[in-house]
Amino acid sequence: MLFDPNKIKETNYGAGCHTTNPTGSVKLYDGNKIFCIHINRGFGADYNIKRSRILQERNSPENKRKGYAVHYSFSDERIRSDYQKGIERSVNILDIFNELK
Repeated sequence: MLFDPNKIKETNYGAGCHTTNPTGSVKLYDGNKIFCIHINRGFGADYNIKRSRILQERNSPENKRKGYAVHYSFSDERIRSDYQKGIERSVNILDIFNELK
């Protein structure tokens, strides 16, 4: 999820950028403290609800057929609940970097 652009040749992202197979100088983190950093951006649950509604409208027929981006159709309550769970699980990213040294 975090790359030094000077050390990675290709990121090789999969669908939705939820998977990757980077090439170059790669150092993998094998812990379990990092999760969905991009989801909680720090703008709050209301922002995530508004953003989900916009992205739900833009979701392509192909994505719908493949079952991608279903989280954009979650209810407001579900988005709020998921956001709160993310806050409760959050960690200081600097602690993760220190583990990699």
